[in-house]
Amino acid sequence: MHIVFLMSNNSYCPYFRWFAAKSAKNPDVKMTFILLNDTRPIMLDEMKEYGCDCYWIKFNNGNRMFSMLKSVPELMRLFIKIKPTIIHSHLFDDSLPALFAARLVGIKYRFITKQDTFFHWNYFRNKVKYDRFNNYNATQIIAVSEETKEFIIEKEKAPPGKVNLIHHGICPDDISLITEAQKQAMRKQFGLENKTVITTVARYIEWKGYKLIIGAAKSIVRKFPNCKFVFVGAGDQKEELLDLISKEGLSEYICMTDFIPEKDVTVLYTVSDIYLHAALNEPFGFVIAEAMMYGVPVISTNTGAARDAIKHKGNGFLIYDRTPKKITQAIMEVLEMNDYKSMGEKGEKTAREMYHFDVMWGNYIALYKRVLKFS
Repeated sequence: MHIVFLMSNNSYCPYFRWFAAKSAKNPDVKMTFILLNDTRPIMLDEMKEYGCDCYWIKFNNGNRMFSMLKSVPELMRLFIKIKPTIIHSHLFDDSLPALFAARLVGIKYRFITKQDTFFHWNYFRNKVKYDRFNNYNATQIIAVSEETKEFIIEKEKAPPGKVNLIHHGICPDDISLITEAQKQAMRKQFGLENKTVITTVARYIEWKGYKLIIGAAKSIVRKFPNCKFVFVGAGDQKEELLDLISKEGLSEYICMTDFIPEKDVTVLYTVSDIYLHAALNEPFGFVIAEAMMYGVPVISTNTGAARDAIKHKGNGFLIYDRTPKKITQAIMEVLEMNDYKSMGEKGEKTAREMYHFDVMWGNYIALYKRVLKFS
């Protein structure tokens, strides 16, 4: 079984590395990677360590439609050369050319993992037709949460028999290896000493709900002045959010920073008391699953990984109405619990059962084998 994974506009993708490592230990599974990127991807060299071929197709993200069209004949030639059993795309910019190219050259098994579900529907409704075209060209569609599965069937009109639910998986770092010195350095870096820390890791865009969190923070710090919010991200809304934080007099209570290295995010989880997520919707939401897996009590809107895994007030806390008032009420209710830390421990157990990479790997391989067997 020769599987080709494709990814666009990403120089590095951790779970591609995890798939490569698994395939190196499974002689029945050969994996090849194709990356559509503007600059030479880090993964080109990384995949060689696992004995996997990796190809780079130059892709100009500033002229996406032209780049996608230009990629089609390049992908056709590459598919004919490497002769995969299955091609498997992951994001819109790689899926549109790859699924079409694979269909043109007669590759029978064409999979798509819908990682960017909702985006066109929320922001560019006229482009949903291209999502439907991807669904048409794919022979199997993988939804990463129950919410995305419902959406793909109801809004993108995909045939239900094509749509499979497989959650993303995470390989958690060993928390025991994080030292007290690293934790202290993190606390010092963001001014978290002796604070109740509420963390959010997400892009600075309207979709992620940061303005709602700022509205809630204004009420929270009146009752809990020891709270400190930490925002980690990047995006076009950053300056607007900084201005709003200043205007609301919350600069002392909200620390806003750019994205930090993955290993530092893990340390941040270990010094956080609550992880807060206020997104409109999430196809999955890696950070929700990560925070749960590291034992942080999670408060989240009822979306993505949170919706599928959290039992409200049991192993986490769900927000059903996305307003500053409801976010405030949720934070206050959790902080007033006698032992909200135990909620995080229950969330960790759930996440390790549902969202560990080994589970994801097993589900992918089972689906590939089932499709090959019954085709």
